[in-house]
Amino acid sequence: MESYEEICERCNGRGYLLRDYVGKAIGVLCETCLGAGTIDWVQKVTGVKFSFQTIRKREENSSRLYKKGIPTYSAYPQNQEEKMSELKARYKLKQEKARELRKQRGRSKMGTRALILIDDKPMIATHWDGYPSSLGKDLLESDKSIRSIIDVAKKHSIDFADKSIRKELNKERVKFLAKKHSLTEKEIREGVRKGSIISTEDYEIADVKNYGDWAEYEYNIKGKEILFRPLSGSYPESLKEAKGFDVLTKEKAVEKD
Repeated sequence: MESYEEICERCNGRGYLLRDYVGKAIGVLCETCLGAGTIDWVQKVTGVKFSFQTIRKREENSSRLYKKGIPTYSAYPQNQEEKMSELKARYKLKQEKARELRKQRGRSKMGTRALILIDDKPMIATHWDGYPSSLGKDLLESDKSIRSIIDVAKKHSIDFADKSIRKELNKERVKFLAKKHSLTEKEIREGVRKGSIISTEDYEIADVKNYGDWAEYEYNIKGKEILFRPLSGSYPESLKEAKGFDVLTKEKAVEKD
């Protein structure tokens, strides 16, 4: 909390109010602070508006309460105008978090999905940094064995995988998530997660046969050779207009602005 802010008196800093509804206590978004839990003197006069800063404060407040073991409540605005403002603010917040992650990872671009094939068979779909200068470069530096390809893909977050490797990968993912969320492996498999921000890494890996995302690159590993091509549109429809594969070399694995 900043020095010029004070705890919202209406919700006592929780960001929501409990209302009685047919004998049940229902959490309702605080109309004064809009979930932020704090308010400054200007907002006391003008009122709090849905904005990027408001959403960020609400999530920071929820995180603070969660760490203290206090129940939190994610509420949404009721009318259409407020819903649009909420969506725009959340999109701006998402962009800021992506920029922060880019700084942490030291990369200029991220969030590009890619498919990895082995001998023409789709094996893995990754979520982060599918560019030739990132995923492609890492594949070139691997020994091209299935184990090394999986290890490379893990660094770029695996969303989908072939059934021959998916079961083993999900065993690792479930153990990791159980430790991360302080839950049992059974709870993780049932879909239980803690926190208000759930990333792609918080889900189990799906069957690559059901892949239908917007992959932007496709890599085909044949022996010691790696072929690649850009894709445009939702997979597998994007294959209809895709150009032929090119051999990936260190010179081609350079990102062009």
